[in-house]
Amino acid sequence: ALLSFVGLPWMCGATVQSMNHVRAMTVKKLNEKTGTVEIDCVTETRMTGFIIHALLASTVKLLPALSFLPIPVVSGVFLFLGRKLMTGNSFL
Repeated sequence: ALLSFVGLPWMCGATVQSMNHVRAMTVKKLNEKTGTVEIDCVTETRMTGFIIHALLASTVKLLPALSFLPIPVVSGVFLFLGRKLMTGNSFL
C-alpha cells in the first residue's frame, strides 16, 4: 500500500508472464537504414491480461495432479522459462 501512496508500481511476482505478454503484443519492424529490428508499437488490451490470470487461477484444479511432480522439476521449469525470457530482454 505504501508504494501506491508514493506513485510507484506494485511489486509483482508474475514477471515471466508479464514480460511474455508484452513481448507477444509488440509489433516489430525492420529498419532498412540500420538493418536492425525496432519496436513499432505495443497493442494495449486488458482482455488478454484477464484471460491469462483466469487460466492461472484455473490451475488450482490441477494441484492434485501436480503434487506428484518433484519440487526440483518444477523449479527447473521455472528457471528455464525465466532464463529463456531474460535472454531477449533489452533491460539486462
